[in-house]
Amino acid sequence: GNPGANAIEAVRQMVAEQEPALVARFGNTPRHPYFVFVHADRAQLPDSLAANLHEDSPGFALLGTHQVHLVWDEMRRTGSNLRGVVVHELVHELLDQFVAPHGALIPRWFHEGLAQTIAGDTYLGAREDEIVWRIPTGRLLAFGELRQRFPSDTEALRLAYAQSYSYVAWLVNRYGFDGVLAVAAATDGLTSFERALAGHAGVSTLDLETDWKDH
Repeated sequence: GNPGANAIEAVRQMVAEQEPALVARFGNTPRHPYFVFVHADRAQLPDSLAANLHEDSPGFALLGTHQVHLVWDEMRRTGSNLRGVVVHELVHELLDQFVAPHGALIPRWFHEGLAQTIAGDTYLGAREDEIVWRIPTGRLLAFGELRQRFPSDTEALRLAYAQSYSYVAWLVNRYGFDGVLAVAAATDGLTSFERALAGHAGVSTLDLETDWKDH
């Protein structure tokens, strides 16, 4: 599309402000240049890109391609915070480069949970209190189901974001940011993320999830 010059400049400035601290947190990555694209609105996205933009989502990162796409009118329509959106999507790109060449092995729930935790801003208005009542009734989503992709249904998608944020924020609080990054770095073709997490924590992932639910 044709986003206004003010929109482009606002994103450019926000990236310039937020990138240095994020790069430092990820150990002075990125190893490869990446590009942030600003689109005017959803309607003008090419079909190949529009398929990656969830309803009520202001942007997305195409992992492995070093591309971040932000949709200006969606940010305005949803009332999204520009800093939160920029940081969220940059975290996806920097995490993907940090764990390269094993980016495809990192669970989607960890990607989304870490991006929300660092940004200090949840997507789709996801709230932790939405999941509390689901714990005793056994109505949480299984993390195994959120490993490769998130649901397309809006309510289930919001739940997936809320659940991922809550669990990863809890992991970061317990083991530190460097601790969860060490787990991601240990993930490879022989060691799954879940096995690396259990090894770092010294307990099973089942015990970890139980402790998180108690929290």
